[in-house]
Amino acid sequence: NQANQDIQQGDLEGALPIVEKIVQKQPNNLNWQLNLAKIYELKQNPTQAEVVYDRILQQESNNLSALIGKAILRQQQGDGNSAKNLLQQAEQSAPTVELKAKVRAIADSLF
Repeated sequence: NQANQDIQQGDLEGALPIVEKIVQKQPNNLNWQLNLAKIYELKQNPTQAEVVYDRILQQESNNLSALIGKAILRQQQGDGNSAKNLLQQAEQSAPTVELKAKVRAIADSLF
């Protein structure tokens, strides 16, 4: 679809309104919400990205992508303690050893 094409081509200005509309129409679609959060991050709008991550976490409290995305934002904003807590939650909720190791690797790269 057009939104995926725009995202892949780096056209965030074109993708943003399309993804926002999709999220409005499909608020329970976490994949589109994650896309929206990533677009906000790439557009240097961490506040909006965090709002979307929080909305995802309200629907699915152990969503690994949202926990990791929010942790990275918090680390970038200088809130290391919050970032560590989010990454610990992500590691604890990761369903496989491989995913736990990936979360640890992300944590190691941030700290």
